Amino acid sequence: MPYLEKSIDIVVTDAADAVAVCEARRVASKAVVVIDRRRDGHPPIASIEWIADFSQRPGQSVSIIIPCQNERRLTDACLGSLRETLPRGFEGEILVVDDASTDDTPEALRQWMARDPRVRVLRNDRNLGFVDSCNRAAREAWGELLIFLNNDVVLLPGWLAPLLRLFRDFPQAGAAGGKLIFPDGTLQEAGGVVFRDGSAMNVGRGETDLEAPLLNFVREVDYCSGALLATPRALFKELGGFDPLYRPGYYEDTDYCFKLRSRGYRVYYQPESAVVHREGATAVRPGGMKESQMSNRAKFVAQWQPRLGFQPVPPAKLDARTLRQLVIGKPNETH
Repeated sequence: MPYLEKSIDIVVTDAADAVAVCEARRVASKAVVVIDRRRDGHPPIASIEWIADFSQRPGQSVSIIIPCQNERRLTDACLGSLRETLPRGFEGEILVVDDASTDDTPEALRQWMARDPRVRVLRNDRNLGFVDSCNRAAREAWGELLIFLNNDVVLLPGWLAPLLRLFRDFPQAGAAGGKLIFPDGTLQEAGGVVFRDGSAMNVGRGETDLEAPLLNFVREVDYCSGALLATPRALFKELGGFDPLYRPGYYEDTDYCFKLRSRGYRVYYQPESAVVHREGATAVRPGGMKESQMSNRAKFVAQWQPRLGFQPVPPAKLDARTLRQLVIGKPNETH
């Protein structure tokens, strides 16, 4: 099962089968138990190979980028959860872009900077939208890895280390996202699928079993939401950041992931990195980004039309068999 890389906590295998031992080391994320079935009449011997825990390798730096516009309470909740969940010894910065807020967000951010030296604030003189705010922050960030977060997410404990570990374990990773959960506890997204007509699907949306095996292994995906998206800063710069074509937002994350895949990089879903996301909390108001979703889909189709021909056709109905095929089937290459 080639898709199960670093997705099973503990794998037990027979020492006599060298191929199986090698495969176990590829699949296991925590430990490999090797059973030596001795032929001298003595009981089998089990040896444990622990896979080193990994949070942040020495010298690796991270810039966490959070654009916001008004909605102070959401930004406070996001920054509060971030402060509580960042691991000890975190090397990086928290870069908040105030997109010309008109409420008390500027004062709140000043308070955050005073209490946490890792917080840095950029303020736009006029409202630029998600795409331009993220691109501005990326230009001023100094971290080796960029992690984009919506300000309407609440980070859950242990979310960061699995993302960092993924970029260590998968050298071809160009981007990675995590598990998005609705505030009511149901699943919002376990990676994304793009269909031939340019429409997209949040895998597992509405699922009540957050630990369903089909939705809980590291795998390649077509895209991951910009609500939680990690990518190397050098690569983001090389590709020109999020395409301004998709201003103010929507489909910029999908387009970025397609660009990565067209260059041979991979986009991964990491289920161990989980956040609660109030989807659209700041985008559904009149004049918000949600209004650009359909127009940006048309732009995406026009830009990627030749490669969309390799994507699956939207299913007539999404039954268990179809979902399994969409999840396990390797994402179509966009070369």
